Amino acid sequence: MVKSLKKIFKWSVGIPLILLIILNLSGCFQFRKSNSKKIATFEKKHLTLKASSYKFEDRAINYISTNFEDTTKPVAIFIHGSPGSSDNFFNTMQDSTMRQHFEMLSIDRPGFGHSNFGKSEPSLEKQTLLLEPLLKLYNGRPIYLVGHSYGGPVVARAAMLFNDQIAGSLILAGSVSPEDEPDEWWRKPMDWVGVRWIIPRAMKVSNQEIITLKNELYRIEPDWKLITKPMSVIQGEKDFLVPAANADFIQKKASNCRDLRINRYPELDHFIPFTNHELITDEMLYFISLSDE
Repeated sequence: MVKSLKKIFKWSVGIPLILLIILNLSGCFQFRKSNSKKIATFEKKHLTLKASSYKFEDRAINYISTNFEDTTKPVAIFIHGSPGSSDNFFNTMQDSTMRQHFEMLSIDRPGFGHSNFGKSEPSLEKQTLLLEPLLKLYNGRPIYLVGHSYGGPVVARAAMLFNDQIAGSLILAGSVSPEDEPDEWWRKPMDWVGVRWIIPRAMKVSNQEIITLKNELYRIEPDWKLITKPMSVIQGEKDFLVPAANADFIQKKASNCRDLRINRYPELDHFIPFTNHELITDEMLYFISLSDE
């Protein structure tokens, strides 16, 4: 009798309590800040940041920009990973050398930050097409794309679709190789309706877009040959999330790229924008040197 009562308590009180705790903590795992907090972070360093947005079909895309006073500078557009948000590139956007040479923008990808938060976009093609309004906005100026992790395949696809509109692209630990994209059995159960509603929305969006990524990468694989503009890759050999073989894949597939740089770092892990942003600066300065030739 006592054991039965304990079991009833466990299922009727204990489990719902755990779920409530998860729900209450989920705000810590949304991976986003308000635009006002982002602006305040820059103001503390006596730098200017502004938040903007645009609509594309049924999507509202939020982005932040800095160093926008000089409209003659090349433009760098940053695309974060999964999960993540536009503030993932704060270190680079505050870098004094980068600010000498670039106007910088960082977007909230669909479903993250303030871009229809919680509404995923599992199509890599659609995610890439969402960049087109920004490319048109800065038409006539050299535009460079920088993508980290899931942002890597977005940048790669953009380099295929908009080859004539961008000056170069930089991929940081990008998940671009379909053969090396892991088959994680737990992802589909995590997307079941009964499970999906209890996890943080940013994690739900991340899971939904990663579920489809492998097939999306296979679909675009033949188009790597369309990339002709300069491309650089930064890959850590200690990356436990994106295998270093992804850099090998790019080296093999981007055969028509006229200037392909594969930078491998034995000591680096996955979190390059947060821990080694100076490497991003170095590659962006390399792009500038090419334009001066």
